[in-house]
Amino acid sequence: MKKNSVIENLYYTGNPNSDIVFVMVHGGPGAGVVHLRNMEGIKEIERYYQFAYYDQCIVSFAQKKIAKNQLVDELSIVIDSVFARFPDKKIILFAASFGCLISLLAIEDKNVTKNLSGLIMCSPFVYKNKKEGLNKFNLMVKEFSGNSIFKNFISNHLSLRNFDSIPLKIIYKFLGKKGYQPRHIAQVSDWMFEQELSTCLRNKKIPILIIQGDMDKFSVISDVEPYLNDENLDTTYERVPKCGHDVPKDNPIDFELSITQFIDEKI
Repeated sequence: MKKNSVIENLYYTGNPNSDIVFVMVHGGPGAGVVHLRNMEGIKEIERYYQFAYYDQCIVSFAQKKIAKNQLVDELSIVIDSVFARFPDKKIILFAASFGCLISLLAIEDKNVTKNLSGLIMCSPFVYKNKKEGLNKFNLMVKEFSGNSIFKNFISNHLSLRNFDSIPLKIIYKFLGKKGYQPRHIAQVSDWMFEQELSTCLRNKKIPILIIQGDMDKFSVISDVEPYLNDENLDTTYERVPKCGHDVPKDNPIDFELSITQFIDEKI
């Protein structure tokens, strides 16, 4: 991972007078920051705090496999860069969906919490272990089966092993632009569903906020139990009503309240 190219990809928005800066880790995989920034709840909290955004390398790497360490190293560089630029500000890592998985791996592999004052996981696409990771994969296959293009494509490749073996160029040719998320999942499928995540936050002394929508199919309370039941963690849990996977979009008022209360009480 080239440090300079990662830093050049960073841009800052929000309130420059705030003593707090959010490092935003988008979901997808491959959704990009625009999807996140366009949500009403994010627009609201940009009025109060400063934000650092970047597009993960998976957004721009077309027909290539993306290794776990590429995304983990990238996030580590981003956090170090933001800290170097704002050494007197408190840095909060805000991760959405798939971004939560990347953030947990970075916390475990790179100990990025040394420069963090807090962690917010919104609609975290995480799981406890490899067995539950496979269940997540099967859930996504079921969900995407509503897309006729993806349904025809995946019909003979219903296992994670088979899906990972399909050449990316075939996936891209067959799915085209209409199936961007299945294509990006294929880029990381050899590791995305096979991590041991339950202990990633063990002994990490930072305040944690977990936000989930009450109607979310992909992020449920059992996924985050290890972080709720560990008495050594300072975890706040918010279950937001009338929300699916995009909490800042579905219920921006309660989302904003969860964020501001957490910062007022914990940061």
